[in-house]
Amino acid sequence: MPDDITTSVAQANLKNLADVPAFASGLVYQFAATSSGIAMLNAAYNNNLAQKAALVTTEAYNSQMLANTNAVTSLTTALGNGINSVATANSEALASVSSAVGESVSQVTAAQGNGASQVAAAQGTAASQVATAQGNATSQVSTALGNGSALVGTVETASLSASNAGQSIETIAIAIAAALKAFLATLGK
Repeated sequence: MPDDITTSVAQANLKNLADVPAFASGLVYQFAATSSGIAMLNAAYNNNLAQKAALVTTEAYNSQMLANTNAVTSLTTALGNGINSVATANSEALASVSSAVGESVSQVTAAQGNGASQVAAAQGTAASQVATAQGNATSQVSTALGNGSALVGTVETASLSASNAGQSIETIAIAIAAALKAFLATLGK
């Protein structure tokens, strides 16, 4: 019977020794599985971050393009307004000259009925009025063209300086507003 006890104790000790490699292998496989799972989670998380960064970049690009489109639209509107102002000044000058010529013809006709001296006086007055009207028309057209050119130059300068200096669209808008304000002030004179 003592051999049975010794054999039994020996077998129990050997069983513990035999279980240790299996237990250790199980731990290694468990750690490997956990590490692989965490690596996969990190890869998925990093991929999501990359997609979010790409989305934010795309949104920023789209916002910048919209701002650029709005700036170009504002510049186009400002140039159109400048051209309209020049056309209006030309129309007013033409109307002024036409009116002066009409008055001159009327005065010449009346002077013919009253005599040669009145004709000469009316012709002198008519010539003076035509010259004055032409001078006023030329002055208005020159002023309008100068203002339109100054506006175009100011807009081009604002646009060029913004693109060269990397200024924001807000700076371009302020420059355009200042140019339009100056242009409208000269029209009000």
